[in-house]
Amino acid sequence: MNAESSLEPFAQGNRPSLWYEDWFDSPWYSLLYRHRDESEAKLFLDRLIRWLEPRKESRMLDLACGQGRHARYLAELGFDVTGIDLSPRNITEARLWENERLSFYEHDMRFPFRINYYEYIFNFFTSFGYFERASENQQSLNSIRLGLRPEGKLVIDFLNVAFAADHLVREEIREEAGVRFLLNRRFTGDHFVKDIRVEKGGDYRLYQERVQAITINQFEQSFKVAGLRLVCAFGSYDLEPYDRLNSPRLIMVVEKVAG
Repeated sequence: MNAESSLEPFAQGNRPSLWYEDWFDSPWYSLLYRHRDESEAKLFLDRLIRWLEPRKESRMLDLACGQGRHARYLAELGFDVTGIDLSPRNITEARLWENERLSFYEHDMRFPFRINYYEYIFNFFTSFGYFERASENQQSLNSIRLGLRPEGKLVIDFLNVAFAADHLVREEIREEAGVRFLLNRRFTGDHFVKDIRVEKGGDYRLYQERVQAITINQFEQSFKVAGLRLVCAFGSYDLEPYDRLNSPRLIMVVEKVAG
């Protein structure tokens, strides 16, 4: 079967691409997730900003920003916002919205971006736990700490492992703009895996998402190693208290420890 050029694999030099390089930089990723609720995202950010009470001159980093929907709204609220993402395609799209308070860069979260610079770093929409090894998660947290100013705060919006495992939709079919997506999900105990078959005009491509199943206790251990401290945890975008079994999300507010 001959695939259209837009369905060809994403190349990464002389090595096979990693799943997140391949999938996040494809045109199909943004198409599949274009149904995201923008009003819900803005309400969440409004609630979060009210809770955090940042100063108007605060510098904020949207880590793994995608095409910048959260970063754009934070800039609209008047903050100095930077977005970084591993995907060249996402950053190209995000840069269409740049202004004096908003900028975007292609960057890997495992490595420091700016040192002692941001009052707030945000990581939204389960954009953590994608790497092959747990040590790479720790490397990311170590780099995040370097980017924070003294007593700066990190917010990680992650899935809640127990709830996600219990409410897993194993099979799903979606149609978006003439493209058919066949989704198969499974929980391995260590990872949530989503196999994605993209079909268009008789051609197809296969992709995958793999997210490590990281619990709040595991996060806390990694925070301690990185010189960070969990301040509080919410269980939903309404900022309800976190419950290990019943909360749909794990939203953690983390503070840089002095020293």
